[in-house]
Amino acid sequence: MADSDHRRQSLDEDAGPIMGGMAPVLVCWGLAQLLIPNFATLLVSFGTELPWTTRFILHYYQFAFLLALLVVVAWWIWPREESRGLAALVFGVVVAAVLGCAGIYSLYVPIFQLGAIVG
Repeated sequence: MADSDHRRQSLDEDAGPIMGGMAPVLVCWGLAQLLIPNFATLLVSFGTELPWTTRFILHYYQFAFLLALLVVVAWWIWPREESRGLAALVFGVVVAAVLGCAGIYSLYVPIFQLGAIVG
């Protein structure tokens, strides 16, 4: 029981960094909700087979908010108690950066492929 109380106290102390780690992931998810439907319309109008990364992003972008929960998981499993908050914050920023880069790459690859064929 003492470990549970100790984790709860630590969670209270690290709430700011945890939320700070979740925020960029949720911002990426929000931007995806605004941008990807427009890209989907454009990419489908090409009438060609889309790369697997693009198809993956188009089908599963709505669930990207679940990656924000990984920030809490990272905090929970981090072995050094004194740096759990920082670990959660850094993890969230890294996940958001990877998510953003993967999304941009996946959405622009078909456009670049079409440009290579036309040009």
